[in-house]
Amino acid sequence: MKPVFVFDWNGTLLDDANALLQTTNIILERFGRPTIDLDTFRDHSDVPLSILFRNVGMSEAEVAAVDHDGGAIFHDTYEPLADKAELRIGARTMLELVRQEAASSIIEQPYSRAPRCSIEKARNRSLLQRRPGL
Repeated sequence: MKPVFVFDWNGTLLDDANALLQTTNIILERFGRPTIDLDTFRDHSDVPLSILFRNVGMSEAEVAAVDHDGGAIFHDTYEPLADKAELRIGARTMLELVRQEAASSIIEQPYSRAPRCSIEKARNRSLLQRRPGL
């Protein structure tokens, strides 16, 4: 029987902290709120992100607007930024080990809109990041 490996993608394999911070600040600016720095983001971050927005002073109506339509405001901003994020140190090696040792399948959460969540795509992406000039 092949072993099973379970990883959270965001923040575990994908270094998307800056994408999350930029997205948060774009949303805060959209609602006329002051932006935050990475330390503040880390201090107040929680899941679901609506908790973060409440923690940094957004009203319930503003949070509802961000959550509207499956969080389209968030995802439309975050996805292009996250697509540029690099894998965390060691993620490529871990994905290669998983590829060799585990069954080649991945289960995505049903609400995930991130097509980058596959071992093969992450592997190709990490190979591209290692090529000079890219």
